[in-house]
Amino acid sequence: MRPTNPDKTSEIFQKRLGKLGNSTYDETYSKVRLKTLAFKQFHAKNNHLRSHMNVKSCLTTLVLLSSFSVPAFAAPVASLDYSGEYLCKGNNVTVGDYEVTIYLKKNRRNSTSQVSVYDLATHTENKQSYTGQAITRGKQLAMTFKLSDAKYAEFSTGMGQFTKVGKNGWTFKNDYYEPDDTGGNYGHETCTMRPVPATHPASSATSRH
Repeated sequence: MRPTNPDKTSEIFQKRLGKLGNSTYDETYSKVRLKTLAFKQFHAKNNHLRSHMNVKSCLTTLVLLSSFSVPAFAAPVASLDYSGEYLCKGNNVTVGDYEVTIYLKKNRRNSTSQVSVYDLATHTENKQSYTGQAITRGKQLAMTFKLSDAKYAEFSTGMGQFTKVGKNGWTFKNDYYEPDDTGGNYGHETCTMRPVPATHPASSATSRH
């Protein structure tokens, strides 16, 4: 049965609507509202931050994709081939004017799309021969070869650049240095590719009479 005592009824009503522990109902409700409002503000701020980060992430991804998409569709550039026989005229402080023949043969096994490797052979006017290596990047050239077959042989080291001549020919100027006992030998030479003889098809069979 429900209590009929007014004091009891008032006490129960006060407990339900007024007293909740040491805080009144209004105070507790206000605290709950403040916490709920703070949570909503935090959640809204967090969503805004996430949205900003997502936009920034998408823009970064687009930039990266655009930077990779250009070379992906670009046609690969084939490296030039400077293989051939070169007639060289040069001068150095030790010999003076001279002429040599240089042979370049591309080493395809050790070459890359950026750097080409060549086997090099040099033949002088007095029948001496030297072998070495050359590398090219684009039209830039570097070469080196041994000046003797001795165990501790000295090397000739040079650098130059190719220039197109005609339709299929090339020329390059080589500036080089060769160490010796008197301070070194400096020189330069200009080398021009010897044209490859044109091959003619065999003559047709004799006409019938």
